[in-house]
Amino acid sequence: MHFIFAWALLPFLVHRIKGLPYSSMNDLYDTNYEYEFGDFQSREEVLVTKTPKFLSQPLELVVNAGHTISLPCLVDQLEGFVLLWRKDERIISVGDQIVDKFESRIQLKKVKNGNTLVIGLADHSDEAEYVCSVSAYRKTEIRHNVRIRVEPVITTSPQEPLTLPEGSSATLSCQLLSGSPIPSLKWRKCDGKHLSHGELEISKDVIKFESVTRDDGGCYVCEADNGFAEEPVTSKAILIVEYPPSVHIQKTEDSTEVLTITCSVES
Repeated sequence: MHFIFAWALLPFLVHRIKGLPYSSMNDLYDTNYEYEFGDFQSREEVLVTKTPKFLSQPLELVVNAGHTISLPCLVDQLEGFVLLWRKDERIISVGDQIVDKFESRIQLKKVKNGNTLVIGLADHSDEAEYVCSVSAYRKTEIRHNVRIRVEPVITTSPQEPLTLPEGSSATLSCQLLSGSPIPSLKWRKCDGKHLSHGELEISKDVIKFESVTRDDGGCYVCEADNGFAEEPVTSKAILIVEYPPSVHIQKTEDSTEVLTITCSVES
């Protein structure tokens, strides 16, 4: 009877934890669990599934429109598990399969213990949070945030040269038509000379002149920069100031017999 009673208890002593195969039996089982019931001692084998750890780091990416987005998802041990990609809350891929077969811009590059989500010809609709998760009991995921940078498009006004008499008021404006993130706008003179108040540039979208002088005339350039390219996007405006001619007479006595008179006209 003693023998029969011991075997009757064993089915209630074994606890099963669902898991998936690993590389070796030593990784799967932990036999250090013991229970004592009166005169009986039983050692149970518990199946231990190790949750993969991410080797990739979360990314905060700013990608130019038209370029390629690459998002890595690598773990230390993938055998027996499946990777799942989501864009915000929408599932993109399961394992090595893309869910939307008609989305030709999205690909998965499979590597050992993971993959890389690749999105070609990025546009503004690709700006989102991308989450790669592992099919483990314990929640395991990595999050990448992607922002799409769009080249600025600007226009200046007036588009034709603005001709005014000296002393008139004038306005040069720079309008942003598109661009993300919103670029900074600034004005400067095309020849690099100082503006009317002594600055080399002014960080505004509008330049106002209460009373233009002959020194205010010339070429002005508006620059828009959000990091899309090495050089900013530019647009020019021309201001022509009309003023009456000024005459300057200068005389020099070269000797007691020679006198030089110089007349210069500025207009």
